[in-house]
Amino acid sequence: MRFFIFLIFAGATALPANFDYYDDSILVPPTTVAEIISYDSLLGYSCHSDRNCGGLVSNALCVNGKCECEPGYIANGLWSCLEIKKSCDN
Repeated sequence: MRFFIFLIFAGATALPANFDYYDDSILVPPTTVAEIISYDSLLGYSCHSDRNCGGLVSNALCVNGKCECEPGYIANGLWSCLEIKKSCDN
């Protein structure tokens, strides 16, 4: 019984887990896949596209690498853009 457990343990640890073996002789390294990281930013924080700004803050755009409110909106802290109301005095 001990010998059987030893064989299982030795077989499981003899080969690196991050390599694939084909035909019992050719060692094939793992392939590298580009990873896309998606994130959301607050007003004034860095961004790469409008998608980074619109997830947390409605009516926000990425302008020159920073999240800003869309035209016609004004920042209300870091989390929201409020619509600028037109005056009724005109």
